[in-house]
Amino acid sequence: MADDIAALERQRDAKFQEILEAIASELKLGKFDTLSPADQERVEVEAENASERWMEQAETGAKQPTTPLEKLLAEHYAIAMKIPETEGSEGEDR
Repeated sequence: MADDIAALERQRDAKFQEILEAIASELKLGKFDTLSPADQERVEVEAENASERWMEQAETGAKQPTTPLEKLLAEHYAIAMKIPETEGSEGEDR
């Protein structure tokens, strides 16, 4: 089971990386891993906020993704929902 959880966490993290890339692209900053630390932080904050908004909307009703970024957010949320919550995991960003 721990291996399954680790695999899901890797999938979730990989999907979050895709979200970072998509947001960096939307902001016309370029590829995430080539950004300055300040721009990376800006993109990370945007990604975390977008993810939180998506999770809140998904919990209040079935929102259908309409943009490529929303599709990534929906996939990230679906993966995150498969990971069982453990003590101390509440409030994790990814």
